[in-house]
Amino acid sequence: MNSSPLNYGLADVTLSNISGLNQQQPNLSLSQTISFSDTLSWIHGKHNMRFGGDYRRVHRDLLAGANATGNFTFSGLFTEDAGSDRNTGSSFADFLLGLPQEAPSTPPSLRVICATT
Repeated sequence: MNSSPLNYGLADVTLSNISGLNQQQPNLSLSQTISFSDTLSWIHGKHNMRFGGDYRRVHRDLLAGANATGNFTFSGLFTEDAGSDRNTGSSFADFLLGLPQEAPSTPPSLRVICATT
C-alpha cells in the first residue's frame, strides 16, 4: 500500500460487536525558531535615543501519515443468511474470509510546512 517505512504498520480494523484492532501511526515534527535582534543606544547631551529591531522566523515542519495503512470495516454483510434476519452475519467471519464491507484509503502521507516571519 505504501513504500515509506514511516507508514508501516497495522491497518485500522473495525469489527461490529467486537473491539477493533488499531495501531498508533508515527509522525515526525520539527520546530525551529531563528531570531535576531539588535539595539543601538545614542546619548547626546540630555537626550537618550534607542533604536532596535527584532526578526524572528518560526518554522514548523510536520510529516505524518494520514490513514497511511488504511482502515477496514467488517460488519457481517457477507456471512449473513440472505433468507433470514439481516443481523445473522458475523463480522469476525467476514474478517477471516477477507471480505470487508468498507475499505477506504486516503493518500499515504501528509506534509505540512508552516513558516512565519
